[in-house]
Amino acid sequence: MSVEVAGVSHHFGTHTVLTNINASFHPGTITALLGPSGSGKTTLLAIIGGLIKPSVGQVTRPNISPGKLQWIHQSVNVLGRRSAIDNVAVSLYAQGSTRAEALVVAEAALERVGLAGFATRRVTTLSGGEMQRVSIARALACRPTLVLADEPTGQLDRSTTQTVADALVALRESGAVVIIATHDPIVAAICDRRIEIVDGQINEAA
Repeated sequence: MSVEVAGVSHHFGTHTVLTNINASFHPGTITALLGPSGSGKTTLLAIIGGLIKPSVGQVTRPNISPGKLQWIHQSVNVLGRRSAIDNVAVSLYAQGSTRAEALVVAEAALERVGLAGFATRRVTTLSGGEMQRVSIARALACRPTLVLADEPTGQLDRSTTQTVADALVALRESGAVVIIATHDPIVAAICDRRIEIVDGQINEAA
């Protein structure tokens, strides 16, 4: 099921952040939200994810069971004292997987993002890009319905960004709706669609 944004506007006090946003986001596609800082990209992600209620308009999302909405942030959120595979498996326990089942799925997810052989490594020994790929593997392992990524490569160098961007493609292949707020042309290049937000309004980019 697609995510539909219909007539969404949002205000913080007297400041208008978004104006009459209409957009559809489809399963098995990656959409880039482009635009300068403060343009409303993160606010739109938060509205789509249900963290903020829009001032006007509505968002129609698929029914999302626990763990099927996955967030990927610029600041990597990992359990520092645990191994890479434990960081991925932990999200599966909430869905009722046994440890044995979770470890099998987690190992496969790590392999899909290019981290085969890293399963037992403590995440504090990994590079920033490797830790971000662990986050992507964790999202992938949950077989998500909706993935929202907010500047996932914002703290990475160019070479590492390309590796992480390649890993994001695995989320599209999972059939999820994937929406990424980014400034990064490398990330934008792997997306199926690019939507530019300027002064709170959207344009479909080439």
